[in-house]
Amino acid sequence: MQNSDKYDINLMCECLNVSRSGFYRFFYASSGTMKEKKLSACMRILSIHASDPLLGAPRIALLLHGEGIQIAQSTVSRYMKEMGIAAATTQKRFRPKRPKLSSDSSPAIINRAKEASIISTNTVWTTDITYIRTKAGWAYLSTIIDRYSRMVIAMRMDYSMTSRLCDTLPSSRTKKNKNYLNG
Repeated sequence: MQNSDKYDINLMCECLNVSRSGFYRFFYASSGTMKEKKLSACMRILSIHASDPLLGAPRIALLLHGEGIQIAQSTVSRYMKEMGIAAATTQKRFRPKRPKLSSDSSPAIINRAKEASIISTNTVWTTDITYIRTKAGWAYLSTIIDRYSRMVIAMRMDYSMTSRLCDTLPSSRTKKNKNYLNG
């Protein structure tokens, strides 16, 4: 700005092939303020990441915009890479395959179970297999429930869903059931 009183700034910017806005941005923004802005943005990004490590650059940029900090998503992404942080990923949910039942047989089985007269214990049993997430992987739990007393007759757990899970069902509530419970 030494010669601004002698020469027009528009003419000087045109001669130097620089835009006026670029000249003023360079003139008024010292390198110290840019470093301070980057440092404050990085500190805020770190604090947001520490509070919720699942958030990535797009959501962090939205949070920063909500706080009044104007920053681009690509800039947030670049800063995160420079700091060595990334969004934590989660495991995909387990979706078991559904068996293909013929449309003729399944309604008949369901209707028979609904219509069965339950007058005493051990006349009608219901069974089901469910899956449970464990540290060792997915485990499958097979249970047999008496429809009359709603008591669990037997259960077995295995790490593979095979016929072995349901193959030896107890004939009645005897000592055999204890063996079945222990698998």
